[in-house]
Amino acid sequence: MFQKVLQDLDTTTTVALASTILLRFCVIQPNCFLFWLLCGRGRGTVPADSQALVERKETRNVLLEVEKLLNRFMAAIHPPIMEYQKSLVSSDILDDLASRFIINVPEEERSNEIRICFQIELAHWYYLDFYCKNNSSLRKCSIKEFHACMLRHIPHLNQYSSSAEEMYEAWRTYKMSVPTFGAIILNENMTHVLLVQGYYSKCSWGFPKGKVNEGEEWSRCAIREVLEETSFDISPFLRENDFLEHVHNDQLIRLYIISGVPSDTSFKPSTRCEIKSIQWFPVDQLPCTKKDTTSKDALGLGTNSFFMIIPFIRRIRNWIENKKNHRKQTPVAVEKKQKAAAVGDQDKRVKKNQQGENQQQTKASRKVAGKRVSPTPAASNGHLQKCGLRFDQDGVAIITAPSWTNFHFDHTALLKQLAS
Repeated sequence: MFQKVLQDLDTTTTVALASTILLRFCVIQPNCFLFWLLCGRGRGTVPADSQALVERKETRNVLLEVEKLLNRFMAAIHPPIMEYQKSLVSSDILDDLASRFIINVPEEERSNEIRICFQIELAHWYYLDFYCKNNSSLRKCSIKEFHACMLRHIPHLNQYSSSAEEMYEAWRTYKMSVPTFGAIILNENMTHVLLVQGYYSKCSWGFPKGKVNEGEEWSRCAIREVLEETSFDISPFLRENDFLEHVHNDQLIRLYIISGVPSDTSFKPSTRCEIKSIQWFPVDQLPCTKKDTTSKDALGLGTNSFFMIIPFIRRIRNWIENKKNHRKQTPVAVEKKQKAAAVGDQDKRVKKNQQGENQQQTKASRKVAGKRVSPTPAASNGHLQKCGLRFDQDGVAIITAPSWTNFHFDHTALLKQLAS
């Protein structure tokens, strides 16, 4: 059937049709497919003008015309392509996923290509977690394949199906720029670090982490992601200022350092089809650089298995060393602090005694105030004078303030004021 249809087409249309098929479906290597198309028309060799036809501007116009006829040609030219695309996910499943994640979202999100891709990603996770896990006959397609299926299936998203590839790549680029937050979890002795392995990863290990949601606090994101991937709550151990950062391809990665986690803690992922394995690894056996063979010799795993954690290992070791040195110096610091406290207590006691003596002297002076004091020896009067008392010629204490000694009433002035 394929040969028969091609024999009825001219060279320009054949090249345009082949290019359109390749651009839309990308299932075969372009050069090989184009070569086969041109040779399959019975020429035996590739026409000398084929390359020129592909490069000519007129070919683009032909592509637009052929695009309109592509759906009519496709069933006769290459049925397996259409059947392959349709068989990825059944229509019933796509309808259910569309109603759950796409159709009912707000209008402003449905008109945003990036938000559409994120919703399709949620639908893809749901498809893998619930449909594929409960039905082994269903095919586990990639996010890229699932994305194309959803765009073709949902009517109001059909407008994006012709540019599905560009839309997907733009979303991936945006997604890679979203900051990620997680944790570096160390055991009690800080000799081992906890690593997780992705569900679809063959042998790559990394720290538990994930992308931040819009408006979410960074530390809360780290707590949520670690809880989802390990079922362990790091919030009691987390210190806001204790973290390491790394920027990879313009993406910020911040990992909070969590130490003192018991080695016998039970870890397990709380989400489906996200984490495959969780394991403690010796910190001193992990690679610091791409050329470091430590992990290969000790663990039987090359640096490619730890490429995501390599930028952090050296700094983790330095952090652990500083922490251990601080603990060693702590007893000396405590002793110095205790000595300083003892000296401070002694000074406080001396000051307290002095204050007590002063208070007793003040009380004695208050008892004397307001009473007639019998004549006393000069020495006694001298002592009382030091307390602030003054005496008249008879030896009686004067308790009136100096400012009132010259005060008197002007009776005449007062009477005049009252009379007026």
